Amino acid sequence: MRRYSVGNSYSYDLSAGRQHIDWYNNMIDALVEKLSTISRVVHYEDVIADPGAARQLIGDLCGLAREHSALPDLGDDRDCSKPYRALIATALEQET
Repeated sequence: MRRYSVGNSYSYDLSAGRQHIDWYNNMIDALVEKLSTISRVVHYEDVIADPGAARQLIGDLCGLAREHSALPDLGDDRDCSKPYRALIATALEQET
């Protein structure tokens, strides 16, 4: 892949990437607070842990009747980034 010529500058800097993710999460939280009747936060980990509850939450928000069909097996790759966390933390500490 080539470097982005415009936008996404945070992609090449761990500290900037972390700041961007923090900003994004804060923006989503603010939207949910201001638009609570038409928005929900659905975390990936919650979808994997209980897909039926996630489907119900989304269905309720959209006013959809609950389907009783079986859900596909979504797999479980939670914590797949665990081996990289210490490396990233060390790199971020070196930047400060």
